[in-house]
Amino acid sequence: MLVKDRQRRLALVELEVPEVDSVDDAALTTLDALPDDISTETPTAFPQSKPILTSTTVLNHLPETAAAVQFASADLIEAQSEAQPLSEHTLQPDKFFDEDYSDTLEALVLQLIQTQGAMTAAALARSVAQLHGWQRTGGRIQARVTTFHGLLDQQDENGTIFFWPKQGVVPRATFTELGGRSLREVSRTEIAWMEDQHTARISASVDPVLELSRLLGIARLSQDARSYLDQCRCWRAEDSATPR
Repeated sequence: MLVKDRQRRLALVELEVPEVDSVDDAALTTLDALPDDISTETPTAFPQSKPILTSTTVLNHLPETAAAVQFASADLIEAQSEAQPLSEHTLQPDKFFDEDYSDTLEALVLQLIQTQGAMTAAALARSVAQLHGWQRTGGRIQARVTTFHGLLDQQDENGTIFFWPKQGVVPRATFTELGGRSLREVSRTEIAWMEDQHTARISASVDPVLELSRLLGIARLSQDARSYLDQCRCWRAEDSATPR
């Protein structure tokens, strides 16, 4: 896609045709595509913003060591392609299932968990797929990402497994926004954190669960979402009562 786009730009220059910011440019930004299993809850604007998940974000958070694996976003690759060869560790979708690509995928999985927080298996596989330019996360992709689960800590939350960094499970994790997650892909530790921040407001509400859902950015509270928030609130009450 990058090669074709570069050829298109050169052709426009030769023809002296003014270039317009077209859909082609947007198509190169693979992360703009919505996941196929996006939340059915309707999000509302929230004052804080979760860091946008891009290859550049991953690059900026990698440890500054010689062994660190580097990742470049599509626009960064295009800008630097003429100046220097691409890094051997750049995300390469065509090598995704190759054994010699495992080190790159391992570093990516670890960094996603480190920067994005607790994630379900589905959310983790989806994020890896999106960073490689795929909208859908098929069985082969999920199976490939599953091979790296052993590098992470696991926490069972009401029957759903959340993955954490090794020795990184915490009772509270900061919530920013849903992003592309469904509500059930949000750890109860994030929901408990939100209630910690607004305990008085939620307690004073006629419908505490509805008030909590609004704080989480949900405009239309489904029955399933209400049930999940009830479970998380019960866990928070028990967790708060447990001596530490």
